[in-house]
Amino acid sequence: MKRHSSLVKKLKAYSALAGVAAVTPLASDAQIIYTNVEPDTVVNFNGTYELDLNSDGLIDFDVHFGLSVSGTWSTFSSRYVEVTPRQQNAIACSYIDSYGESLAQFAKGDTIKSDTLWGTRKNTALYFYPRQGYLGLRTEVNGKYFFGWVRLVIDYNGDYFIVKDYAYEAKDNMPIVAGKILCDTLSKPPSIKIDGDSLRATGSGDIEWYLNGNIIPGYSSNALSPPVQGVYSVIFKNVNGCNAQ
Repeated sequence: MKRHSSLVKKLKAYSALAGVAAVTPLASDAQIIYTNVEPDTVVNFNGTYELDLNSDGLIDFDVHFGLSVSGTWSTFSSRYVEVTPRQQNAIACSYIDSYGESLAQFAKGDTIKSDTLWGTRKNTALYFYPRQGYLGLRTEVNGKYFFGWVRLVIDYNGDYFIVKDYAYEAKDNMPIVAGKILCDTLSKPPSIKIDGDSLRATGSGDIEWYLNGNIIPGYSSNALSPPVQGVYSVIFKNVNGCNAQ
């Protein structure tokens, strides 16, 4: 115990010199512009939702609920969601061939980025499975690309779909995670303090401990008994995919 107490004292002195507890939020978490559609917009059969992703007064995408001729992809009916990009915008696709393009469905946590397959024609996709999912979006402004998503919920019987929310990354060519929203809960940087023979971290979300920049496996508690002298840091991750270090 005496040896361990001595180590903590050394760590405390070392921390003052090395800045162990000098932590800042990750800069990339501050760029997402999120819109919660209130109240939720219900789009019935043959209806269209005009989506202005970046709120610049121009419609970026037409999200339409239509009727398929063959209906071969549908278990319950032949109705489908169709998205048509406007201007030079694009929609994420699962495949593109000579017959057309098919919408890609993203789950929460999936990454939408530059090497995603992007299409610019009318795109059709019959139902989400499960019946909630995200569409990947790309807008072009002054020759620069910006990535985003929109979340839809499809009625089980195929009578309508609901537009829940959407978001885009305000920094050009920066990937965005489907379902990721503003990171207000992590706007305050976490801190590390000496607590007796332990280091104690304060922050919001799931915690990861690092020693000299390398993750320490198996430590998920806010308190850590330091095994060796070094530079200790933490990363907190919340349910929206936002990080603070």
